[in-house]
Amino acid sequence: MNEKVVGLINWIKDWDIMAILYSIISTILIIIFTKWIGLLRWIKRKIMTYIKLKKYLKILTQDCSTLIVIGRRQGFSIKEVFVELDIAPSTLQKSNYEEDEHISSPRTYILVGGPGAGKSTLVKNMIIEKIEQNGNGYPFSLD
Repeated sequence: MNEKVVGLINWIKDWDIMAILYSIISTILIIIFTKWIGLLRWIKRKIMTYIKLKKYLKILTQDCSTLIVIGRRQGFSIKEVFVELDIAPSTLQKSNYEEDEHISSPRTYILVGGPGAGKSTLVKNMIIEKIEQNGNGYPFSLD
C-alpha cells in the first residue's frame, strides 16, 4: 500500500471516538440551549409588550373619555356630550378622485373649525371607538 494511505489509516486508528462523540453532543446541546434562551427572551418581550399596550390603552381611554371645560372642576363624559359632525368635501386640496377610477376616497383628512367646534372632541371620540373595536391593538396605524 501507499505510505500516505497507511499513515491516514494509522492516524484514524488513533482517534478517540468517544471524545469526538462527546464533543459533537455538547456542541449540539449548546446550540439548542442558546436557541431556547432566545425563544424565552422573545416570549418575555411579547408578554411585556402586551402588558404595556394594555396599560397604554387604559391610560389613553381615561384621558380621552373626559372633556375638560375651563372653569369647571369636573369634566364631561365624551359619550354624553359628543354630537356627530357634518363632514363636507374640502376645497383646500385639488381633488383628483373623480378623474382616477382606482382611488375611491382620500387617505388624508383635515379637520377645520373654529375654537369649540369639536375638533378635539371628534378625535377623542374616534380614539375611544377604535379602542372599543380593536380591544388589543393600537387605536390607529401611523404610516
